[in-house]
Amino acid sequence: MRAPAEEVAVSDLIVLRRWRHDDVVPMRRAVTESIDHLRPWSTWVTDGYPVEAAQEFLDTARRQWDEGVTFDYAITMDGGIVGGCGLMTRAGPGALEIGYWVHRARTGEGIITKTVERLAEVAFGIGADRVVIVHDELNERSGAVPARLGFRQLARRRTSGRLPAPADSGVELVWELRAP
Repeated sequence: MRAPAEEVAVSDLIVLRRWRHDDVVPMRRAVTESIDHLRPWSTWVTDGYPVEAAQEFLDTARRQWDEGVTFDYAITMDGGIVGGCGLMTRAGPGALEIGYWVHRARTGEGIITKTVERLAEVAFGIGADRVVIVHDELNERSGAVPARLGFRQLARRRTSGRLPAPADSGVELVWELRAP
């Protein structure tokens, strides 16, 4: 990418900010309160989500941001953490993949839709030609977001190269939005 990612990205609903080391307790709380909501679709969510796992994530997020590999953000509202999201370089040259999660009590509020809109702006601002979202075909809530925002479904393919989450069907959908 040709420019550094914004460390803070503001919208009318949420603030995305780079994760900090002191986020370990509130981030862990948001995850543990949402385990039943997140676990079916996420391999990183473990029972109890130990503080060591949260700290490891934050350490990795800081290192990968500095290396330009992944740009992970806390999703905040009124100063509190309500979820997490990121831009990942694993989608190939010129592309950034968007990932996201939200606290179970905050679903249906438009938080993830606004998050993806803002992440796409950040991605295009740092030089991405396109953004991609990949999700299991059975995760209809995740699929509604790119459909709502005008992404084009590119592919329906067998899942490969990653461990399946508990509810995964083994088929993933790939969505793309090109830079304006």
